[in-house]
Amino acid sequence: RKMCIRDSTNIDISSVVIDQMKELYTDQNLDYRVMDVRKMDFSNGEFDVVIDKGTLDSILCGYASRANAFKMLSEIHRVLNKTGVYICVSYGVPKSRLVHLVKPELTWNVVVHNVFKPVSAAANLGSTIMISSTEEEKYPTCLLYTSDAADDLLCVDLGGRCFTQK
Repeated sequence: RKMCIRDSTNIDISSVVIDQMKELYTDQNLDYRVMDVRKMDFSNGEFDVVIDKGTLDSILCGYASRANAFKMLSEIHRVLNKTGVYICVSYGVPKSRLVHLVKPELTWNVVVHNVFKPVSAAANLGSTIMISSTEEEKYPTCLLYTSDAADDLLCVDLGGRCFTQK
């Protein structure tokens, strides 16, 4: 089954990136905005799903990383509705990310899924997907197609605004 997203709002702190995306995807109904994920201009509970592909990783590599990660996650928590889901695609090991995701102020449940991508016959590298929900119920596993998971037919490109559900 596919769950298609009707409305997709995409943000980035870089106006250069936003301009490039607007130019690249002119034929799709996508909303692109320059915005800081640590202080978003959205209403409380406005979104059903927030997908983060590497933003938490980037923030954790920068200045005042812990404080900025908390600001980011607090904002994501704020803009999700009460049944909303936060999907974080990260190359960080789960233990290093859970420290930031599991906090009393963030009233969601965290589930960790490891996705392995073969890079050679002898090795695998994994990225981690963390699905957080503000409710107790379990959500189906989402298979996410990231730009470096080339030609995996079981997954759907996030740029296409759909993802595959088991």
